[in-house]
Amino acid sequence: MITHVVLCACLLIIVGCVHPSVNFYEKASLKESAEFKKIQVPFDAGIHFVVSQGAFGHSTHNETGNEYNWDLDVPLGTNVLAIEDGVVLSTFEPNAGGGCAPKYSEVAHNIKIEHHDGTVAQYVHVKSLVKKGQRVNGGEVIAVTAMNGFLCQPHLHFGIYQSKDHLYDSASRKTIPLYFEGVQDGLLKEKGKYVAAGSPNTRPFYDYDLDGEFTKYDSNYKTKFRKYRDELKELKKELFAAQASGRDMTCSRQIFQEASAVIHNTALSHLARERLDTLRKSFNNWRAQKNARLQSSDGSWGACYKEMFWKLVESSDQIVDLDHARKQPQYPTKFLDRINSPEKLVAYLDSLLISDVAKDGVNRRRELNEAGTALVRLIYRQLPKNYSYHPKLKEALIDYLDNKWQNPETGFWGAWFQNGAKIIKTDDLSITFHIVSYRKGKVPLWGKIAQTTLAIKNRPYPLGWRHADGTMSNHHNYDVVRLLRLGWAHLPEEQRTQARPMIAHMLGWCLSESLQPDGSFKVNRSDDSLGDSYYFGVSLLFEVGYFNKAHRFWTEQEFPDADTIRIKILAKINSILNKDSMLKDAKKKLEERD
Repeated sequence: MITHVVLCACLLIIVGCVHPSVNFYEKASLKESAEFKKIQVPFDAGIHFVVSQGAFGHSTHNETGNEYNWDLDVPLGTNVLAIEDGVVLSTFEPNAGGGCAPKYSEVAHNIKIEHHDGTVAQYVHVKSLVKKGQRVNGGEVIAVTAMNGFLCQPHLHFGIYQSKDHLYDSASRKTIPLYFEGVQDGLLKEKGKYVAAGSPNTRPFYDYDLDGEFTKYDSNYKTKFRKYRDELKELKKELFAAQASGRDMTCSRQIFQEASAVIHNTALSHLARERLDTLRKSFNNWRAQKNARLQSSDGSWGACYKEMFWKLVESSDQIVDLDHARKQPQYPTKFLDRINSPEKLVAYLDSLLISDVAKDGVNRRRELNEAGTALVRLIYRQLPKNYSYHPKLKEALIDYLDNKWQNPETGFWGAWFQNGAKIIKTDDLSITFHIVSYRKGKVPLWGKIAQTTLAIKNRPYPLGWRHADGTMSNHHNYDVVRLLRLGWAHLPEEQRTQARPMIAHMLGWCLSESLQPDGSFKVNRSDDSLGDSYYFGVSLLFEVGYFNKAHRFWTEQEFPDADTIRIKILAKINSILNKDSMLKDAKKKLEERD
């Protein structure tokens, strides 16, 4: 600690209190920068940001006591993480607004946290999620960026003081130089573009090394499955091109979906190979494409799936569609008999809940999400109506969901993982979305569900909203918005205020980045079919009330271009003319609008 403070003092003597012609921080040698205080960037892994003003910056960072500060441009509502363990010294939150005007200079909200070495970190232009005197851990979310104080674009103003002495005396306080772990050369330079590496405390799967567990099962896992993923990408392009041309690819879509799940959720090489070969052969089998849409004698759909749980998922979609049309399945749904008692249902859910990946090479999270929540959908609504469910089945399901599976600390549901003698319980956005959505929002712990949903904004899916590289998708954004809409009545105004700019950002991204000029949506890595790209884009617009003011739960804003865009998307879907169920569902939403 002494060395970097001495260096800081030396640099201050050299540069004085004016903006130097040479920025000594940015030009620091490896030897010099090795003495700086080492910290993580205060954002979740994968967050992209720009340094609009750096140390000894051009505008306000050349003043005494303010030299080693950084303005990091990120969207409003971005999670701000504590850079290390400490105690909150103060939270300053006047109700005085903000904007690009000097009159707001003294009213920027900020948090000051003292660390074990006596240094004090300051986080400015934020909405605090902590209180004075609270102990926080490194990597913990302590705030979100907000529009307060003097700022012309959303950013986090950040720096570390030498100590808590003279914090409010600009002539005597001292900021210190910092070395940012995970950043090239460790120095954040003005106008530089960076991606946050993330705190060691924010690893996906709660410090559970999924790839490592797969490798324990098969030592050649990484090499084999890297090749399988590359092969799947090429087949995906071929499949989507065939769908875009109007060909019925129902069977191929089912096999692709199953192959993708095997390749991304198991280390079962023989099964991955079989599904890829079957997918390739299916492309020109027109008879299989047609038969894949038909109901089987056991009452299930999805003839081209190999695993029964995928047939359950496909069947739940068909049964719900028939119910909307006030129809019943042609054949009795005998496939539901295997779960039609409280004992059978609990046994099946228990078999999915905990994955022991090193033992059997299978991450059961996908089956838990797809099949487990499909059962929630059917049992909760007692569909199909001509099936005789056990009288205690729905009661047993709700008891399992609320008293065994739901995390009482976060309100979320998720997959559990066996890690030696320990069980790791995750909070999963998609699983939580499905359970809350299929139960129409009638779930316990809404305050915690909302708090967790907002807190995981920048974490990687399925434990957050984003892809691993920080990019967005309509699929995950739709999940988030639907959760917020269903829980809006339960949210205090503070959480609603936090959520509104996030929803606006998701809507803006959908319209400007995902939606294309011809009315199509850019295919995202989370899409399993061409129809998915339309379905999730349309569903997000539908959920935020873009097409219908009555659905606009979060804003009074008008969208004058909405009907023009609706007609353009509808025309594009009509031009494709294939039988993809997701395309049909997207079209239905656009035609109904309410």
